[in-house]
Amino acid sequence: MPTGQAATDLPEPKPLTKAQHVHIPFPSTQTTVLMGQLGSKRATDPIAQQQQTNFAVGNEVMAGSDFNARLMTEVRQNLGYTYGISGSMNPMLSRGPYQIGFSTRNDKARAAIGASLAVINETLEKGITNNEMRLTTDNLKNSFPMGFASNAGINGLLGMMNFYQLPNNYLADYTNRIDQVTLSEVNQTMRNTLKPDNFLIVTVGQEDPWKENKAAKKSSKK
Repeated sequence: MPTGQAATDLPEPKPLTKAQHVHIPFPSTQTTVLMGQLGSKRATDPIAQQQQTNFAVGNEVMAGSDFNARLMTEVRQNLGYTYGISGSMNPMLSRGPYQIGFSTRNDKARAAIGASLAVINETLEKGITNNEMRLTTDNLKNSFPMGFASNAGINGLLGMMNFYQLPNNYLADYTNRIDQVTLSEVNQTMRNTLKPDNFLIVTVGQEDPWKENKAAKKSSKK
């Protein structure tokens, strides 16, 4: 096939400067919650790739999908607000989203959001522990070969590398980048990246979790 023309560069989205709450009414017994912010571009140079690896390790501790993650431990196991909660970065050619998602009972939505933000803020303030970091880095390295367990997996990885024009050694250096993470750099990268005070929080459900606050503000103005 003839060589085509590259697509034009995507415009850079602008991050929020303060928190925004959006509620979408929907007749359901549960409220779906999505919260997050603008994330990062797909890293192509070694320094940016190491920073994204640092963040991936820290985020796996805080918002990974397994039961050892802090959000899962607090919001599901300790408080019983949801069956599952997790968050991840989705880097793109332009800045992609960082997003945390879960569903909960309509009457528990506000409390679950508050509990989630509390875990995030505590993680950013105090950091993850060295033990948490080591368990996560071991897990990431040991699970890495599973990406090559099928032709579909191999094809997906090669397609991703070609689409984002990643260097040929991107996969070969993956475990090296994990080995190079340090606790201080992981915690600092998390603090530099996440700004929960400026999160966009979208809720879809029967009741507006922010309704009480809105009513209180109207009363105070009177």
